[in-house]
Amino acid sequence: MIESSSTAYSGEPALTVLEMIRRSAPRIEKTVNLPLAVQASLQSSFAYVAREAGREDLAKDLARRSVTRADKSGEPDPRVISRQTLAEISLRLGQCPEAIHLFNEADALLASARPRLKPLQLNGYFIARANVKSRCEANPQAAVELYQQAATIQGISSMSAAATAVGLALELARLGRNTEAVQVVERGLSASRQDLEARYFEVALKRILS
Repeated sequence: MIESSSTAYSGEPALTVLEMIRRSAPRIEKTVNLPLAVQASLQSSFAYVAREAGREDLAKDLARRSVTRADKSGEPDPRVISRQTLAEISLRLGQCPEAIHLFNEADALLASARPRLKPLQLNGYFIARANVKSRCEANPQAAVELYQQAATIQGISSMSAAATAVGLALELARLGRNTEAVQVVERGLSASRQDLEARYFEVALKRILS
């Protein structure tokens, strides 16, 4: 799909990744013998890229399609991830009721999906769930517990550890648990210094201390 969007095929130079996704996305559901779970995974990944590029309209359409494909597949892990992706887009758009509903559904599926989720996916799930608990449900204590679960997952990258620390420290600070927040920041700084690409999180952690 990406190859068909290249300059050689499209005749347009220097296509962005977003443009490649826009061109390729319609082919996912038309590709013969592509398993539904794979279709859902591709659509969810494309939705994430579109969201990060500021195209929430495209992102939400892809994410909704991902949920539909995942449900048809009957496999628990794509059903959880697709709902997480759509919920995160809804949260960004300020659509809290939908984000809460999607995560409630995902929570019910998590037990069966968890053995099939990679450490990074599980870490990302708990972080995203914590964001909704904090921002939509006004439940910082539940958010702290979710961040703590995310922090205990083995096999995540230094960048993921630093990102988890940022969220956890902020929620602890909101609860007035400043000593714990400082300890989390220190652990996060240690993790961020192990990965040059985690510099953003190092800055964020230092801002929490200030």
